[in-house]
Amino acid sequence: RSHRGARSRGRDGGTGRLTRLLARQPGDSGVSTESMEPPANIVLLMTDQHRVDTIGCYGGAACETPALDALASAGTRFDAAFTPTAICGPTRASLVTGVLPFRHGLVANAELGAGQARELGDTYPSFAWALRDVGYRVHHVGKWHVGAKRGPEAFGFEGVHYDGWENPVEHPTYSAWLAERGLPPFRLSDEVRLPAHDGKPGRLLAGIVEQPTEATFDAFLADQAIDQLRDLAETWHTSRQPFYLGVHWFGPHLPYCIPREWFER
Repeated sequence: RSHRGARSRGRDGGTGRLTRLLARQPGDSGVSTESMEPPANIVLLMTDQHRVDTIGCYGGAACETPALDALASAGTRFDAAFTPTAICGPTRASLVTGVLPFRHGLVANAELGAGQARELGDTYPSFAWALRDVGYRVHHVGKWHVGAKRGPEAFGFEGVHYDGWENPVEHPTYSAWLAERGLPPFRLSDEVRLPAHDGKPGRLLAGIVEQPTEATFDAFLADQAIDQLRDLAETWHTSRQPFYLGVHWFGPHLPYCIPREWFER
């Protein structure tokens, strides 16, 4: 695999340290049989372009965020954690590789066409390879947006590649999920768009989703994540194979499309 070549050159970013930490065995310096614990299972939940002042546990009062607040109260709330850049694709590439954008080379979103790299290369390996090297199952659900075309599978993750930066509401897996449950298809009203350009509708900024909450793409991703977590947990209980599951929602990044029941609340 290409990541091994990168690792042999010492360009492992944060993934090499992760491998060394997870691969420690009894007999290693400072590690005893008595102190060994089973490898940790990891679940990463990530929203996109989510202002800190909209979250209750950070003092936000504009929105009710009971689930996020409960997670914070049961764990650790970081108050000095900052994104490596304000741009989506490069940030996600940093999350995957553990290095800053000026090192991994993806410094702009692929859609911008700014003459910059459009794909994340293999110089700095994904942390997924590090986890797989020590026996983990590694799965990704939801938004990817690391470059233009290379999906999660190119970087060591299991999972569907949802291409692009906004909710892929016409994706066949979502359509099939709606049909199986007898839920209505996606429909948007009261659209707000940028001015038309070259005879085409301007970019969508906002709208009202004419679906119940349980039919939205956000609910679909949550359902997919629960199914995948059950599968990973079954493997853990039967064979003790540890797992990583990353769940990445597309919102609240624009376009700001919410069900009518919440818009009118």
